[in-house]
Amino acid sequence: MVMRNVHEAPDQSLQANAKPTPPAKRKLLPTPPNEGRKKQRQELPEPETPEGSQTSDIDNVIAMADSDTSLIGMSTPRNDLEKLAEKNRRLKNQVISLQASVKEKNNKLRQMKRKVINEVTKLRQHVHHQPNDQESMEDVSEESENETVEENDHEDTTDPHYEMEDDGGHGDSELDESDDESELLTMEKDNLRTEPKHIVFLSQLLLLFSFCHSCKTDNPLIETREVGTKAVVTTICSNPKCPKKITTWHSQPMMPGTKISAGNFLLCMAVLLAGSSISKARQVFLHMGLGCVSLNTYFRYQRTMLFPTIYLHWRKYQNMLIETARNIKGGVVLAGDGRHDSMGHSAKFCAYTMFCCTLGKIIHFDLVQRNQAGSSPAMEFMSFKSCMDYLIKKGLAITTFISDRHTSVAKYMRSVLSKITHYFDIWHLKKTYVQEIYLTYLMAGKKELKDAAIKLKEMSPAPMDSVFNKQAKAEALKKRADRSEMVVKDVPPTTPVSEVLAQASKTKKNTIVRYCKTCKNPMKGHKKVKECPRNQKS
Repeated sequence: MVMRNVHEAPDQSLQANAKPTPPAKRKLLPTPPNEGRKKQRQELPEPETPEGSQTSDIDNVIAMADSDTSLIGMSTPRNDLEKLAEKNRRLKNQVISLQASVKEKNNKLRQMKRKVINEVTKLRQHVHHQPNDQESMEDVSEESENETVEENDHEDTTDPHYEMEDDGGHGDSELDESDDESELLTMEKDNLRTEPKHIVFLSQLLLLFSFCHSCKTDNPLIETREVGTKAVVTTICSNPKCPKKITTWHSQPMMPGTKISAGNFLLCMAVLLAGSSISKARQVFLHMGLGCVSLNTYFRYQRTMLFPTIYLHWRKYQNMLIETARNIKGGVVLAGDGRHDSMGHSAKFCAYTMFCCTLGKIIHFDLVQRNQAGSSPAMEFMSFKSCMDYLIKKGLAITTFISDRHTSVAKYMRSVLSKITHYFDIWHLKKTYVQEIYLTYLMAGKKELKDAAIKLKEMSPAPMDSVFNKQAKAEALKKRADRSEMVVKDVPPTTPVSEVLAQASKTKKNTIVRYCKTCKNPMKGHKKVKECPRNQKS
């Protein structure tokens, strides 16, 4: 198809061959809408445009191409312009991302150069201690500064249309000061516990979602939710042609094989293994504005996952230690001591720990509650006896035992375990178990954790509080009926009646009767004696 300029004059040959018709006999023939528009455009006078301005011609050509029905299904200049604009925008986004990556690489290079310079200065000062070395290091530092200046000059000469905006407004000097304390982050192992984690502000996080990551459309609809320590960001793109209109981003991965956020679980595990309090840790988080798990979540994770994991790890660890101690020739030396939850004679719990001095590790422990032993002082001896019986049943050859000066323990060692040498001494503990417990949780299955939780519940003693000792209604009614039917019998005293009477007469004789000094009447009931002058005065 050949396009013709609308400003060109009509063909002279066509005008010469056309026969004019009288005005009275002219007939109006139906013409297509496009033909009528073309004739109207041909009859319009040529617009006067200034020299060097062709915008009106371009607009007329585009309008003719859009109004022509024969061009349906074919590419028009307007579509071509839209495609070019879209391509230009995508290229601009790519250039921006490349510039950001280049800037990040330059910062890393500067950090590495500073580290190399510092290491070289330390080595030269340590080996030579000469001024020539300092001069050479100054030359090296000057060269590195010149290189950084050249890099900054190169960055300043970039196209201003594709430059990244500095939201913080900080200069390079502040970045250089912070780089001295910063360290490069690496992902050496695929371990969620040791993976670096950082505090991110919501305002800085939302900068990453200022455009759609699928089609690069600006300003999508953003919805942010908080799940404990995790942030969930959902973006809804406004572009109808976006391949992925709704995108959900999670700030934390899930624990392997579960739907539990890694940060929430690791925080609960860290609080428990550090011996801290979840209420104090949660208060610290709230004061700073950090997201934190709730108390219900912490205790649920503790009850269903953390305690069973620790129990499974302890059983595996203990069996390995007992097997190692069993193979030692000549027996092993043990040391034990108990620790109560509070001072004095009103303690509720006692934890007795057995330490293998031959291996240098804790080999067994036992926890006893006061209602199991009958009293607080008896808890330590009961837990000691339980530990010794358990280790002897495991076939452990014990040659020497070391404890504190507990009298019941010393007597039991003299009378029952007389073949074991008993000493009095103190001992210390060492704890390194965090990584092993974490690996035990990853390797344990759901069934093992559930069985361990059930076993721990069975091992726990009954609660001491009488409020928790619930009684069935039928049993309570039966006890009440039995009490009402109970016959009270007159039980004679064990002391003979003659002795009781003799004792009563003696007590009566020994009592002193007081008399009034004025009227000489007994003081018992003296207020009723009206003849006494003392009562008359009142």
